[in-house]
Amino acid sequence: MSDVSIVGYCEPISCRPGDTVALKLSCDRPGPVTIDIVELICGDRANPVMGLTERAVQVPGFPVTVAGRHQPLVPGSSATFGPSPLLTMNAFTIGCSVQPSIRPDKPQAVLSLGDIAVWWTRDGFTLDPGDGKGAGTDTGALEHRRWYSLRLCVQGAVGRLTVAALPTRSPGQDTSSQGGTIEAAVGSGGTVLTVGRGFDGRVSELWLATAVDADADTAAFVWDASIAMDSNQWHDTGEHQMHGTLHQLPARAIRGPRWDGSSQTPATTPSHYDAVHFHTDDLYDAGWETDALLAVPPDLPSGVYCFRSRSSDGEEDRTPFFVAAPPGQRADVAFLVPMATYLAYANQRIHLVNPILNPGKGPTPPNHLWLRDHPEVGYSMYEYHSDKSGVMFSSRRRPVMNLKPAADTWGFTPDTNIVAFLHRQGIEFDVVTDEHVHHEGPSALDGYRAIVTGSHPEYWSTTMLDGLETWQRAGGRLMYLGGNGFYWRVAFSDHWPGAMEVRRAEDGTRAWIAEPGEYHHAFGGEYGGLWRRLGRAPNMICGVGFAAQGFG
Repeated sequence: MSDVSIVGYCEPISCRPGDTVALKLSCDRPGPVTIDIVELICGDRANPVMGLTERAVQVPGFPVTVAGRHQPLVPGSSATFGPSPLLTMNAFTIGCSVQPSIRPDKPQAVLSLGDIAVWWTRDGFTLDPGDGKGAGTDTGALEHRRWYSLRLCVQGAVGRLTVAALPTRSPGQDTSSQGGTIEAAVGSGGTVLTVGRGFDGRVSELWLATAVDADADTAAFVWDASIAMDSNQWHDTGEHQMHGTLHQLPARAIRGPRWDGSSQTPATTPSHYDAVHFHTDDLYDAGWETDALLAVPPDLPSGVYCFRSRSSDGEEDRTPFFVAAPPGQRADVAFLVPMATYLAYANQRIHLVNPILNPGKGPTPPNHLWLRDHPEVGYSMYEYHSDKSGVMFSSRRRPVMNLKPAADTWGFTPDTNIVAFLHRQGIEFDVVTDEHVHHEGPSALDGYRAIVTGSHPEYWSTTMLDGLETWQRAGGRLMYLGGNGFYWRVAFSDHWPGAMEVRRAEDGTRAWIAEPGEYHHAFGGEYGGLWRRLGRAPNMICGVGFAAQGFG
């Protein structure tokens, strides 16, 4: 077990004077926690000259003491529709297409309305009053990773679930797993329809009719997941326009039951990409309550800062945030913080599962042990979900254990050595994040004569890369101090602030590869993959590019 007992994250992480930053903490042991603000000069304990170096900063409202308490992490994506009195019915029909992606050890709820629920189990689909005990007869052994049509008819206290396997491109496969019809006593309905909570798999073609034995053509509610795929809404194209809300960032712009390989682009054939992929381990927003608020003073110099939280028993946590300079007040030099790369590697556990990447130089750091013991904090983009699909989304709205001082030999900690060098050499500099460049474009870099990169600026959105190129063409001088930079294209969405998406397409050194036909981002619709394959090799930016890697 890890001895880490206090962890935190803040929102936002990229800010300017005048912004407000919220700190959110969770403590395993209750008790007072004192929070102050420090400027991080060097975050690498192994640095032989400076070690972990910070200086206390006097800002209004700090230090402050708060009551530490435990705040849970509750992963699992879902969609909810309502609450609405329109869903309170004695007789109705719900239809959808479902592709389970795992054979679960315990029942997983595909959908529920009040005390009526359809579950996916190791033995097929089950209908019951919503307690997950499988009171209804199951449909027989069915395959996961295959599309099925579900139709649930409810009349009073009796439900009838019809399951039919949808055709595949394999004649042999189509001779098996045909499904069937089951009847069971069910409970009463409700005002909220929930889909995907506690389910690993894809759901598509969802509709609801206010009559028994109805079909999609006569449904009052018809939800289309191919509309606004970068948003957090599941759009209702029916008469009531009762759009659903997506929680914890399930995957979109992924293949639905109509996909037949004839199209590779959601924008041209959206009906082929009308599915939502839910995971029981999705975590976009931890949703913790705020413990402290910092109004960034107008005279606070640009730099790397931390909320330093100390419990009464001596446990500490440092939560970094980056303060950029206000417009018109720029140093000659800027350190460009690679937040996109930090997000890609956020909470990566590669060192715990791959001995090649864990050279065994001493004991495992406490934050690594904490990640091992807390899978519920979510994964990096180098890992797989529980259903073995690649992790396409990462978020900073959760604790990121390797985005902390002295946390890792990769990413943020070694980047603070560059900050330490600039401080030690007496070079006046500002800090600006690539997140600033994404949202503000080239203006985020205006006024800087030289920009210094981090040690691994690997992930770039189109806006980020355009901004950097525009700045270079205006005479800016780039000091590239990294390896494997400018490699993967990523995407962001204003509907999911703090989250980033990657699609690992058909080339490159990668931990996983996207499914066929799923190379376009849901966020913005751009084709994903390597910038080199998109006509913008790293060499065009910095004169050198990554070719291959190896260990040993």
